[in-house]
Amino acid sequence: MESILRRVIGRGRSLDILDVGCGTGINLGLFAKFGRVCGVDASPEAVRYCHTRGFDAVREGRAENLSFADKSFDMVAAIELLEHIRDDVGTLREFSRVLRDNGFLFLTVPAYQFLWTEHDEALDHVRRYTLSGLKRKLETLGFVLEKGSYMVTFTSPLFLYRILKKIFARKNAQSKASYVTLPRFLNDLLVLPFFLEAKILNRTRLPFGISIICVARKVPPLRLQGERSSIENVCRKTP
Repeated sequence: MESILRRVIGRGRSLDILDVGCGTGINLGLFAKFGRVCGVDASPEAVRYCHTRGFDAVREGRAENLSFADKSFDMVAAIELLEHIRDDVGTLREFSRVLRDNGFLFLTVPAYQFLWTEHDEALDHVRRYTLSGLKRKLETLGFVLEKGSYMVTFTSPLFLYRILKKIFARKNAQSKASYVTLPRFLNDLLVLPFFLEAKILNRTRLPFGISIICVARKVPPLRLQGERSSIENVCRKTP
């Protein structure tokens, strides 16, 4: 996430950032590298825990109805959040409301509905996404995709595990999370591919993976109309 943000946003900028669904604050420290960070979470326990960690600018609230004025932030982040919300388009519209013009929306979501298992049900997921489908929703709301890719690609055992779970799932299987506690050395070994993914994502995008990462920019309506007109003029001139 950090490498993509540095690539898209650049260095030396100080942004007003909102982390929606910040949980216990694991990403607040990362986003603080890019500016001033506020957090929102629906869980009062998570909010209290963030305060004990020194993240005082965290408040209780829901993504669908943010208690901030219009155009309050330069970046809104929602990490593994949209899949929990039934009205994801309405929530994206709310993110757009609190974003300033040319502000950034930073998202990660789980990929591919065919990978749906009892793990998703246990975590109260509503859906999984494709990159093209997510892009269409963002463009409908006036966003331009600056960077979008699948990720968690090179941890292929996990991808295979999900597919096999789907194929051999028992009927009426109990919903349960599929977290597995591994020995430290094995966990560290499986983390290594993410460093390779980060380098690749700085240059291009990955064609598949079990998650999606994207950064979109909120384009002012007049400018967006101008960009669309330019594209249409080019298309008319093309034989």
